[in-house]
Amino acid sequence: CWTKEAFWAFEVAGERKLPRIGYYHSATTPVDSRFSEEAGTLRLADVIATVYPAGVKDFQEWGFGNKARYVGPMINPEFSRSVSDKDKGRFRWVKGIYDLRGKFVLFAPHTIYANKGQLEMLKALRVLKNKGLAVALVISSREKHPQYYQELKDYAVSSGLAYKVVGIDELGNSSEVKDAGQSEFEAVDIVFIENGLSHNVLPVFYQSVDLHL
Repeated sequence: CWTKEAFWAFEVAGERKLPRIGYYHSATTPVDSRFSEEAGTLRLADVIATVYPAGVKDFQEWGFGNKARYVGPMINPEFSRSVSDKDKGRFRWVKGIYDLRGKFVLFAPHTIYANKGQLEMLKALRVLKNKGLAVALVISSREKHPQYYQELKDYAVSSGLAYKVVGIDELGNSSEVKDAGQSEFEAVDIVFIENGLSHNVLPVFYQSVDLHL
């Protein structure tokens, strides 16, 4: 969090000799500007946790010394809890909505902003599909930049990637198509989950995908 409150909290923690740990989760946006809020807050940290392997080297190049530590992707353990056999794979196929069966499913539960790299994911998906590989991408987000979101859908259409925007209720008991793009069938390459997934649904959904991005 790069708010003034976060900066203030780090300052107070330093005065009280408390350890300060910064968490940086972007793999594409540099924080090398000394005037940016991100850089200002992170420079107060004793240790910076980064979720991508190149982050340690990047922070050294950005002038942060040896503060950065690679911690790997951070996922709530609750999301990977065991589920019933009935629920395993439950969200690979939602009848009348979408069908991801027979595909390697990538799951990206991130805010839809340019620095999260969803457009790069779609470009990679296009390459894989053109190579004849059966791969699908699920993007789930409660927050999104409208213009960037539309750019993703436009790219999908122009690249021959079938998509659907769906809504899944808090308990995962019902789904509805909010935007079918140019998709006429259940089988699609991309599923956008409108308004994200609830904490009740996420653990089950994780059992229906092959790789979390």
